[in-house]
Amino acid sequence: MVYVLQPEIAPNIVDFFYHPRRNNVRTSSSLSFITYDLARSPLKGAPGGPQRANYNERGVKVLGRPRRDDQDMAAWQGTLKTDANGHATMTFRMPDSLARWRITVRAAAPDGMVGQRTAYVCSDKALYLKWSGPSHFRANDQPALDMIAFNQTDADVDAQWIVNGGGLALNQKVTLKRGANYLRLLSGALKAGVIDATLRRGDKDVDHLQTTIALDAAGWLDLYQNTVALDGTGKSPCGYAQWCYSI
Repeated sequence: MVYVLQPEIAPNIVDFFYHPRRNNVRTSSSLSFITYDLARSPLKGAPGGPQRANYNERGVKVLGRPRRDDQDMAAWQGTLKTDANGHATMTFRMPDSLARWRITVRAAAPDGMVGQRTAYVCSDKALYLKWSGPSHFRANDQPALDMIAFNQTDADVDAQWIVNGGGLALNQKVTLKRGANYLRLLSGALKAGVIDATLRRGDKDVDHLQTTIALDAAGWLDLYQNTVALDGTGKSPCGYAQWCYSI
């Protein structure tokens, strides 16, 4: 298993299969959050319950990621077999997320022996783009938006910044300082669709970012109701067999 860094809830495989056998009776509430052989109260502050220091909502974790992919698990291989020397190889596609990933390997032998090992790998890019503003607007909005270009090298880098779609057309040469560089997009009314942004260094595209823009009606939507009197003819007051209603 290769997945993004977050608290490990699974116990050690040796402790799981060969833990001390207890000769007692335990009771738990069916409303509790049940993990591996453990019951925790869902109430914050309760004994065994989630505390402020070690508990975060799932949505908060996703929003804090520096990249575009919300995929938690990069790879899962449940039928991997080792060779005579105990080595195995697998390949997978790394998700589009710059983060520290944890690799957890759990193995079991035919004779009942079990074991596990944990390692870490970092996915990173020297230059990459990030959309910094909202992506949902009302029609005719003219927002002032920035795109952030990150330079994680040891020197300034000259690059070409290309943006197309959503009512934008931009091809600009930029010098990226070390760290975060705020690139101002052209102000004006946006159009619904996909904005394609490319960061090019020389003749090579080093990063590509797509952001979908959604537009709502210019006015605030509201609920209207009206009483319509019907007679026995089955026709509406406007003289048609079908209902007519306009706002």
